[in-house]
Amino acid sequence: MHDGKTSTYCKFVLSATGNHNDEIVVDYTHQFSINDWHSIVKYSFEHGITPYLYQRLKQRSLTAHIPKFALDEMRRCIQDTLVKNSRRFYALKIALDSFNKNNIPVIVLKGAYLAEHVYGGLGMRPMCDVDILARKDDLDRLDDVFKQIGFIPDKANKNIADSTTATAIKYIHPKYFTSIDLHFSIDNLLFSIDLDGLWQRSQSVLISGVETQTLSLEDHLNHICYHTAFRHLFNQLKHLVDINLFIETFSEEIDWDRVYRVANDWGNLHNLSLILDVLNRLTGLEIPVKIQNKLPDDRHRTRAVTWAIDQILTDSGDYLVQYSFPANIFAIPTWNARFRYIWQIMTVRPQSMKDNSDRYTLRRYGYFLVRFKFLSVKFIILVWNSLCHIRELMLLFRTKRWLTER
Repeated sequence: MHDGKTSTYCKFVLSATGNHNDEIVVDYTHQFSINDWHSIVKYSFEHGITPYLYQRLKQRSLTAHIPKFALDEMRRCIQDTLVKNSRRFYALKIALDSFNKNNIPVIVLKGAYLAEHVYGGLGMRPMCDVDILARKDDLDRLDDVFKQIGFIPDKANKNIADSTTATAIKYIHPKYFTSIDLHFSIDNLLFSIDLDGLWQRSQSVLISGVETQTLSLEDHLNHICYHTAFRHLFNQLKHLVDINLFIETFSEEIDWDRVYRVANDWGNLHNLSLILDVLNRLTGLEIPVKIQNKLPDDRHRTRAVTWAIDQILTDSGDYLVQYSFPANIFAIPTWNARFRYIWQIMTVRPQSMKDNSDRYTLRRYGYFLVRFKFLSVKFIILVWNSLCHIRELMLLFRTKRWLTER
């Protein structure tokens, strides 16, 4: 866990990259010692926002208040990010070109689109992988294309063949150190996301100089709000910065009435309202009146905002993510659906076993026994840890349940 200064570092970073006045940012810089600046650079790096933090400080003419060594470290991070992302985008260009030649439509999601069209530079937004959405009927064709252009299927792909909770498979290019997560769904557990609607509303865009598709602005905003709040529990500041900059960049183009309709159709209204409330409090984002008056205002909304801000300021997101599985179970509305979800997780089979389902009976049951033992031990450890932090986790479970309610 982090010391008490973490919340001050977080407020400074979000103020500098957000919409607060320059005076507020300068006031923070006067509080920091040399050791603090070392910690701030490390903190911003861990949260994937060092390049953009440097860019914003420079744009706002605030670099005079920051030690030279800290600025040098930030510049080095930009160079490192540029080198890594250049490799990723070159591999993505090869993939998108091949998809187009084979008439396989895909939608570029999240980071790759944001880096090029929201941040405006490959060195500004660190990425771990590239996310694309494809139709499930095209997965076999895409598998062939990936292999033809040098991508290797990740070993974990074999284990999701029977899983109705999995939504993506991974391909890795060893030469360019690039992994592509091939999604065939956004979420199939708790939200009613209309994939046909996503495809119909998708828009043309150039990524790495190749024409492809990305989500509409309204779908993209809903997706990254869901991704940040429900999926990742605010575990990285770069997701909040993504949303803040996305709204700032497309403020004149976003149709907020459509944002509301999409959120309502998905069951995503609470994720959307929580993100907007948090950004309003931490970055000074003004919530558009068109959407503010429509957002649900129930008794748990204020409590959820307080909880989320506390997780962000204390840097607790990574710690809480380990409890996502039991929290998801708690969020499922009926006991039948909960048991079904648990059973699916416990009985997922490798593809090789699925293909030989009439043979290797002892191997199949042996696999289930080993998996059951592994999950049981993991569950017991999780329960013990939960009992030690019962109050915090009950609030997490209630918040996750609220995020899925309509």
